[in-house]
Amino acid sequence: MGQGQEDVGAFRLGPPIDELTRSRVEVPNLPSTVVERGRLVELIDRGARGPLTLVSAPAGTGKTVAVATWVASGHVPGPIVWITLGEDADAAQLWTLLAEALHRNGVFDRGTLPQPSAGSADDFLSALTAGLAARREPVVLVLDCPIDLPPDSATDLHELLTATYGRLRLIT
Repeated sequence: MGQGQEDVGAFRLGPPIDELTRSRVEVPNLPSTVVERGRLVELIDRGARGPLTLVSAPAGTGKTVAVATWVASGHVPGPIVWITLGEDADAAQLWTLLAEALHRNGVFDRGTLPQPSAGSADDFLSALTAGLAARREPVVLVLDCPIDLPPDSATDLHELLTATYGRLRLIT
């Protein structure tokens, strides 16, 4: 094991995550002044009852703030897992951030899921699917990303949504 790494269950953890990574797996703070948009919060709330909610608008119009406001409203039907992907995101980063976010929000212990790897995420996705499908309450994944997902990630997310029988709700 390399210097600064810790072995915890199926995960090999590096040094503590940096601030950039931490900010990518937390619900963003709301600005001090937010325009109340009750209708948008209600629409997001209704959408979150199903497997997929698409929040679509031009850049800079407040999509992230609208979803963060909905989270703050307390209407979330289960644990919230928020991932902010950068423009350089790839499948490996998506699954690594998802594993970290699931752990940080108490959805899975670190040893429960195999480590997502750059070569193949099949074991990780299989364990994740089984774990989510067995839950009593849904997990809400907010995927805040400025780019289209790589095709393999989009396909894997689709299969995850389908195979978890409504226990994963995606807001993007």
